[in-house]
Amino acid sequence: EGDVSVSTTLEGGGGVLALAPSPDGTRLYATTYGRVHAVDAATGDVLGSAEVDGLFRALAVSADGATVYVTEYDAATTQAHVVALDAATLAPHAQAPVAADPAEIVVDPATGRVFVLSSSAGEVAVYDAALVPQTTLPTGLAPRHLAIDPAARRVYASAEGSDNVYAIDADGLGVAGVVPLAGRYAATAVDPASGRVYVAASSADRLLVIEPDKVREWPLATHPDAVLPLPEERPVAALTRNPPRLWLLSPEDGSTL
Repeated sequence: EGDVSVSTTLEGGGGVLALAPSPDGTRLYATTYGRVHAVDAATGDVLGSAEVDGLFRALAVSADGATVYVTEYDAATTQAHVVALDAATLAPHAQAPVAADPAEIVVDPATGRVFVLSSSAGEVAVYDAALVPQTTLPTGLAPRHLAIDPAARRVYASAEGSDNVYAIDADGLGVAGVVPLAGRYAATAVDPASGRVYVAASSADRLLVIEPDKVREWPLATHPDAVLPLPEERPVAALTRNPPRLWLLSPEDGSTL
């Protein structure tokens, strides 16, 4: 019916930034700026609250309900961390460094792996359940949101700055695909010797090679931002933004030289 059944007030101010339920539905975890709270889902009673320096909205709960994952920022060292808290007491028991501006956390219920999205670095960092680092994957420009499909074994990161979504293989821990949400083309160049047109299709993470009778696609991660054929030297030069890198590509098949 849309009526409010339970209401409570959380200390910390600045509004509620994130919510995450326990797997059994008995508890609701919430963040306000710099604090994480545990709330009884049936009564609204605040069961506990803990201060976490720099905590904003990154929040997740493990599949067994024993651990709450948040992020903190150490101003003295200018280092952000992902932190594992005991779900019952909200006391920290493990942490690991993470890139600046952590935006969201998801936990894979099948493996316990923890995926942390960093907006400013444009990457997803992967840890095991004990926060031992596994790998880091570039995911476009200014990614903001993270979601997991446990059945499909995919983790999805949406990149606001590059207008695309990255599908990450939750088992192989690699980028399985890039879905462009807009036709963002950053640069175009013509090779006068061959007549080919090269287009940096940034949101699709690829170069388009346009010829009179066909169009070819060369994958180039992440976010190609400039392209220039070099007729005398023959390679095709391209720039990507994440990571910032200069590429020299074969004019035959786009392979990296």
